[in-house]
Amino acid sequence: MARFNEILTGRHNRFFQKLFSMKGGPPVPQLSSELQANFDVEDSPIELRFLKGEYIYGLSLVGAVVAAQFSFMQLRNPLTSGVIAILEHIYVFNTSGPQQYVIQFGQPGANDGNVGLTRSRDGRQLAKSSLIASTGNLGAGTQIGTTIAQLAVSGANVTERFPNFKEGSLVLTPGDEVRVITLIAATQDFYSLLWRERLIEDSEKSG
Repeated sequence: MARFNEILTGRHNRFFQKLFSMKGGPPVPQLSSELQANFDVEDSPIELRFLKGEYIYGLSLVGAVVAAQFSFMQLRNPLTSGVIAILEHIYVFNTSGPQQYVIQFGQPGANDGNVGLTRSRDGRQLAKSSLIASTGNLGAGTQIGTTIAQLAVSGANVTERFPNFKEGSLVLTPGDEVRVITLIAATQDFYSLLWRERLIEDSEKSG
């Protein structure tokens, strides 16, 4: 029989159980109907994300210099991954001088360039991400969906970051992709991405 205000997302019960080393069944099977102290599980320290099934990753890649072409880095969530990813930070800079970048968001299907090896930022978790990161070079005017942001660096070795606030993080569901591409051709560009991912809950699935 269902409980009153029963909690149906198992990862939150597991989080409390692992955090406090509790034995037995679910330690918090239902929400309280009375006023009580709260613990914000969604804003927990980064080292505790592992306990609730959130894995954290990072990657840095270098775009090659190709005449009359524009370097890019992209992060793709495969359609069959079963995970949801939150892209927390994008860092860009180059060694040539002032540069402009656009950030595109779309659902283009498999179109990976030179695939990089993703790496976990917590040694207790899965070492390889479910997402695919790659870099490459393209001609002018390429687009995977919609341009959602633009960045500019003022000179060589100047780093810019996107987003600059928490709510600016990008959510990648299966099939989604983010691409960062330069607007000045034939430059050597450096890209770094930080993201986290977890399994999709039943309540988050479309349909």
